Amino acid sequence: MNINNNVGLKAKLTAAMGTLLFAAAPVMADVLNPTIGSLLYEENFNTLDSSVWNSIEGDGCAIGLCGWGNQELQYYRANNLAIENVPFEPATKALAIQAKREAFGGSSFTSGKITTENKLQIKYGMIEIRMSTPQVGVGLWPAAWMLGTSLATWPAKGEIDIMEMGHRAQAMADAGFLGADINSYVGSNAIFYASAACVPANPTCAASTAWQTDNAYVANTPLTNRFVKYRLYWTDSQIRFTVIDNGVETDLYQNPIPVNEESSEFQAPFYLLFNLAVGGNFTDAANAGQVTAPLPGKMYVDYVRVYQLDGKGEVKLGNQVKPETGTFGVFTDNTATTNKQVAGASSDIWIWNTASTTAGTTAAYEGTNVIAWKYTAPQWFGGGIASRQARDMSKFVNGNMKFRIKIPANVAFKIGVQDTYTNQNWLTFPANTTTYGLVRNGDWAQATVPVSALRGSLVALQSMSTLFSIASVDGALPTSNFEMAIDDVIWECGASADCQAAVSSSSVPSSVAPSSRSSTPSSVAPSSRSSTPSSVAPSSRSSTPSSVAPSSRSSSSLAPSSSSVAASTNGHTVLSSTSVKFFVNNAAWADIHYTINNGPQQNIRLTHNADNSNTLTVTGIPAGALVKYSYTIGQAVGAIDTAWAQFNLPMVSSSASSVKSSVASSVKSSVASSVKSSVASSVRSSVASSVATYGYTKLSATSVRFYANNSPWTDIHYTVNGGAQQNIRMTHNADNTNVYTLSGVPAGAVIRYFYTIGQAVGAVDTAWVQFNM
Repeated sequence: MNINNNVGLKAKLTAAMGTLLFAAAPVMADVLNPTIGSLLYEENFNTLDSSVWNSIEGDGCAIGLCGWGNQELQYYRANNLAIENVPFEPATKALAIQAKREAFGGSSFTSGKITTENKLQIKYGMIEIRMSTPQVGVGLWPAAWMLGTSLATWPAKGEIDIMEMGHRAQAMADAGFLGADINSYVGSNAIFYASAACVPANPTCAASTAWQTDNAYVANTPLTNRFVKYRLYWTDSQIRFTVIDNGVETDLYQNPIPVNEESSEFQAPFYLLFNLAVGGNFTDAANAGQVTAPLPGKMYVDYVRVYQLDGKGEVKLGNQVKPETGTFGVFTDNTATTNKQVAGASSDIWIWNTASTTAGTTAAYEGTNVIAWKYTAPQWFGGGIASRQARDMSKFVNGNMKFRIKIPANVAFKIGVQDTYTNQNWLTFPANTTTYGLVRNGDWAQATVPVSALRGSLVALQSMSTLFSIASVDGALPTSNFEMAIDDVIWECGASADCQAAVSSSSVPSSVAPSSRSSTPSSVAPSSRSSTPSSVAPSSRSSTPSSVAPSSRSSSSLAPSSSSVAASTNGHTVLSSTSVKFFVNNAAWADIHYTINNGPQQNIRLTHNADNSNTLTVTGIPAGALVKYSYTIGQAVGAIDTAWAQFNLPMVSSSASSVKSSVASSVKSSVASSVKSSVASSVRSSVASSVATYGYTKLSATSVRFYANNSPWTDIHYTVNGGAQQNIRMTHNADNTNVYTLSGVPAGAVIRYFYTIGQAVGAVDTAWVQFNM
């Protein structure tokens, strides 16, 4: 079971918990009367700093997200990004994102997109963006927005759209602006997961604050080809969107948007995105022929600034995952811990099969919170505690995971964990059998599981996404109804000095201290472009003058860098036309992530040798194959991801020529970004290949049979005509085949699918396949 794929398959557990205690709402600061404090971060785009910004390539298909989840028509290319002098303001240099009518990669258009994913994150503050757009006409969709850094899939990670243009005519009408000039119309939005939004027409359960709501500003003159400022005021209790046009600040919503228990996604860090999309379901251009916007068109971003707001706000650079130590609480109230997750704040509890599992009534073992479920036979059950941020549990390799459970003695179950690469491992607790110290008498009991057994051979402890999962055992499903409960789930590191050592992050958070960074280095002191803007008087959708006049730009001093670079060297050595050796020297551990001919990505822990080198030899590669790879290299604190490299194997046998590359900077290169969609899926697998055979058989014009042979279990993930992704455990048969028959498909429909195929240890995800009925 791929347990972290699709929100549509799961229920976010709130009512299903006996009692889930959330933090009390803080005293609400009024974002209509903001106190704007120190400058935390400034990006002036005099260069495009690759240590902060990812340049996105592709159309989304590489991650199973063709059209980026919105049926968009463009192919993103780094060639469409440039730093240029702005034609209508020649003294200003800015980031230019250009959309062109250009056939590339199977798309009719190319454009550009950048993100700060895994490189820079923001939590609270006032964010100000000075930017311009081209004429959007029908088909262009410029956006400045943010996504949550959470490991949850969209929309449970949250989305903040600071500005968007190019809306459908009907969307403008629904917001109360029928017939508005599309080039003068800009909107904003905040999207989050809400159970109340789970209806058949909205399988993602995405709740949108802009839905049929006045969320827009309509300018007296077009907003195109001139600079306008857009602001996000963001605290732990409110969100406010404004636009500053010709020195006048106007709210896009009538009132601030509340941030509360239901929208707790907005109480976590987010990263930035800028892009200029072409077509898609946000616009009235469903195909290339409907795009009437003048092309080429350029969107310019002059700067991004982040300030403290009402004493809140932080900007962090680099990898924020630091090793946990001591005792880590996965789900506990009273047990003493060094650090812990809190359900609903830093973790989420999911039920994977709501047909079999609902809220139970069992009381907590300790404290007041408990995961209590009621099971209805004879179906499979499963659920887990998903961390909102990756957890580094590498120091726990010799420790234990403990949990308490109350479950009938005659029910077999298994527990598991998962890393952010989608590697999983499961351990079975047979019925009526004491396993890992768990006495099976139907009452509360505790198990103590060595982490070395829990992780198996593939799970990467340094980057964990799920620290506890439970599921039924295939072939041993319960035959009667029952209740069960789980409580007091902890990981114990052990008594070694390494486990107990105080650890600090290698990336220093930026609040007021001078750790901000910009492409043109800047200090935290006020800069020449009005780094401390004036507070704007409250405006209830009224025009209130704002004294935030632009000033000339000048270079300023470099802020101290908060990241460190490992002294490791890494690269590869071609051994023959069909084999290659990957290596990382001077590192305690390293993972290799690679693809062959753009196939499924493999993620493997390298073998650590006595000389502190890490190696992996891959054989049986097709001669001439294109190999792409990057490393995750362990550091004394945390890890770094190298940039992606690629090479071609020779067509004939080669001597052991050495092609070595030096270590990349401590940033992660984004292959593609899973954004604005609930159907994002993993293309990573944990083993080199599977002997399973798989495919499909068309039974009629409206039905198809999917199969995967020689596998203990298989999940099918599919879409019909680009609709919501379905994720289903296939029926396992006595001959070790797995089958699933899909009926009632529209004749001629486009089917896209891939499999998650169970292995003896872990699982592999196949590449996406597409066919027509």
